[in-house]
Amino acid sequence: MNIGSVVNILSCQARTDGGPAVAPCGMDANGISYQPQVVQAYVIDAVNASKIDAITEPFDYAQATGLFGFAFSIVLLAWLSSHLSGTILGLIRRG
Repeated sequence: MNIGSVVNILSCQARTDGGPAVAPCGMDANGISYQPQVVQAYVIDAVNASKIDAITEPFDYAQATGLFGFAFSIVLLAWLSSHLSGTILGLIRRG
């Protein structure tokens, strides 16, 4: 499934030669000069960004607790229903 594409982007990289800062990158508060550099990056399409955002949302414990409680009550209800049905059928069979 392709949700983006590989493109060349302009990134500000720290200068290793100690030369002056190059526009549009400039210099940071610590005096480190930056220069623009072309790098390849995987860019996600705007249409598919919501899929990635949904994956990265934090875990919701309240929702998980509610879901677990609902599923557990369904299991208990199924067990109780089958137990009562078995008891009634046992009474009918024994007369």
